[in-house]
Amino acid sequence: MIHESAKIPLRTIHDSLKRLSYKYDCPVERLKDAFFASLSNSVAWDIQALELLKEKFIYVEAPTEAREFAIQPNWTGAYFIAQWIEERIEALVFDEARKDALEGKIKELTGKTSDEILENYNEAHVPLAPDLSKANNLENKILRIAQQLSDYLEYHFKPLTEKGRCEALMYNCILLVRFRPEFGNDIYLSNLCDRVFLLLSDIIPSKGDIDLNVFFDLFNQRNRAWSNPDYPVTALYYSFYSDPLADIAVCPANDVIDDEDLHQFDLALSAMKIQIIGKYGDFRNDPDLSQIDKPEYLKQFGLTNLAVNNLIGMTDPEPKELVVGKDFSIHVNYEGFKCKVELAPIEKALYILYLNHPEGINFKDLTDYQYELITLYQKISRRNDEDALEKTILRLIDPFNNSINEKCARIKRAFEESVPAELVHWYTINGEKGGIRRIELPREKTNLKF
Repeated sequence: MIHESAKIPLRTIHDSLKRLSYKYDCPVERLKDAFFASLSNSVAWDIQALELLKEKFIYVEAPTEAREFAIQPNWTGAYFIAQWIEERIEALVFDEARKDALEGKIKELTGKTSDEILENYNEAHVPLAPDLSKANNLENKILRIAQQLSDYLEYHFKPLTEKGRCEALMYNCILLVRFRPEFGNDIYLSNLCDRVFLLLSDIIPSKGDIDLNVFFDLFNQRNRAWSNPDYPVTALYYSFYSDPLADIAVCPANDVIDDEDLHQFDLALSAMKIQIIGKYGDFRNDPDLSQIDKPEYLKQFGLTNLAVNNLIGMTDPEPKELVVGKDFSIHVNYEGFKCKVELAPIEKALYILYLNHPEGINFKDLTDYQYELITLYQKISRRNDEDALEKTILRLIDPFNNSINEKCARIKRAFEESVPAELVHWYTINGEKGGIRRIELPREKTNLKF
């Protein structure tokens, strides 16, 4: 057991934690999580490995840090890490004891272990629906895309209730089958309708509070109705937002709906169809589509002329304005929305450096921009410890350190999570390995307010 001293100077605690904060490049309140995240799973959840690691921090790291900073070993950052490790060991030991006690109770009551019970169950029960854990099979891809498209509809129009989202999921699955997207699989999606239904049946009855037989009838009814390109948008609005999961045969097609609201819903649906065809449709490899007039084909599914023109000619969509505020917040102005991009201070400093140099910078030449990076990092992070600032920047531009690649990957991931996929390439730091890296965004599309 680790024993704490009677009194530790608060200033010393602050300095030790601050050094750890710089080392793991995260705020003090996230240090514990950042330390365990830096460990491999084979170490982070193994009691014996953690015991050895704790001893390393107590008997090697803490004395070394103590000598370097002329403080007591139990005042060091390494000592605090040893305490975190011990807390985790105690929690793991407790969990192991609880599992053993539970396993013993199961064996006492049933005469079998939990593994034996599970094995017997699997042998006796053949699942009707495809295994959702097999994320790469075709049916799951369809369902995941349907969920993404439902998110798209909510983002560009307005939120759905749980039952309304069930309707959106059914509608999008039917659209995906109808547009027959290509997933590198020779099976046409029209042959997968029943298996897609089975996946939906795992989700929708539980959310919509309806039984499976009723849902089966609803799904078949909607499949027949929604496969008709002339199905009225007012009836779709009624199904999504007025009375979800009702019998659409009695849904009033001309329900009283605000004209502007209906217009915005129609635009959102049209844009969502563009997402389906633009991202997942296959005009080149589908024999039924190779000889047709593509604009006319798209119009028959309810897309407007503007939507069709945007889709057919949108191989490289126009970038939207990037704004960096006075507080160094970053967002992209997209279709009336502010898509905020969340970056850490060091990532913002690197990103703004590349915005300031549209000609591009080779990673190996970043040492020439050391002072500019330090200045940016100091303004963004509001830190005044020059030695610590310089140490972080030196680690970033060190050609033998992978920090620069990690930061660029985080920047790319942040934009992928914030802006439409077809626009991401405009905003990220790109270039050939060993060559010039740059941000392709035209600088007239940037608005730097700092």
